[in-house]
Amino acid sequence: MSYIKEEKEVNLEELALTPYFVVKTKIFTPYKIYNSGTKFFINVCSNEKVPTKELKNKYGELMEDFDAKLVFVLISKGEWEIPILTSPEIRETLDKKGNKSLLIDCAINDKYIKWCIVNEELKEILIQWCIDAVEFQAGGNFVIDRDSVSLPKRTCIGGNPQNIEVDLHHLMNTSKELEEMSKDMYEGKEDPLMLVNARRLDDLDELDAETNKKGELPPLLPVGNTSKKSNLIVEVETNENESVKNLQQKKNRLDLKPQKIRFEVSISKLPKLKTKLNHKYELQISSQLQHYKDYQLKFDQAAKNLIISDSSNVSVLNFPLPLDVTGKDITSFFVKKEKKVHVYII
Repeated sequence: MSYIKEEKEVNLEELALTPYFVVKTKIFTPYKIYNSGTKFFINVCSNEKVPTKELKNKYGELMEDFDAKLVFVLISKGEWEIPILTSPEIRETLDKKGNKSLLIDCAINDKYIKWCIVNEELKEILIQWCIDAVEFQAGGNFVIDRDSVSLPKRTCIGGNPQNIEVDLHHLMNTSKELEEMSKDMYEGKEDPLMLVNARRLDDLDELDAETNKKGELPPLLPVGNTSKKSNLIVEVETNENESVKNLQQKKNRLDLKPQKIRFEVSISKLPKLKTKLNHKYELQISSQLQHYKDYQLKFDQAAKNLIISDSSNVSVLNFPLPLDVTGKDITSFFVKKEKKVHVYII
């Protein structure tokens, strides 16, 4: 993700932000003195000096006009995102009822805000990226509720957006460094993950070539929902996992080189009132999977297991949960900056 956590620098330049729309949501985890469920607003703004990320057409020319097919293909492959600059601090504001709420400004380049105006799907993706950027800015275990997102009919809230002071030279260098880091991650140069309380099954390479032959764009968000949290957890009846023998037969039939999917799972008990619904446990799941759509999570009520698999449902892991888990509420987030799935369960 090309968002930037700005630090104090010597050669500062003040950027005046132009507001375009407001994102209204809530915080999922407590933040400082603010409880879980506190309203959270993001003013989405622009400035011509916020860094861009180069996009070239098939002729190798820099793109100025929006090309949906090219842009969405690159996004789906993790090869392009909109750089986002956040204001230095989350600040307090009042909602229309006079209740204390939280607010932050996110700024992108003028060119990209125009693209989002002409394409609603890109705008929805930008909203998710802004939430990622704010979570990165806040640090720690700060999580925003993606199921509560709405767009009030306002260009900004809490008065005019604050001007942001940045070192543009440092900002450009940071953006390039983040871009290189992103490339490394997608090329698989990360350190291998260790497996904790889990067993390994063979995984098959994804058949991306088959999808590309159809000439269809891959989905960028879950159908009918802009949330990265929704539809990640579903409840199922008890089923036996596909055997290793069957996986080997699939591998031979498709003549693909097997590849290991390695999960790292940690579980911790949450203190009371840590979340609004008073979840009992938090699980953190890591692997070499890079997108929320690459994961499938299912809850086996009878066996008290969390079933973790890749999107093709080939590589499967049964993770045993504590016996006092009821599954009455299960909420999950994919935090892109951490490349982790956070699961909260009662």
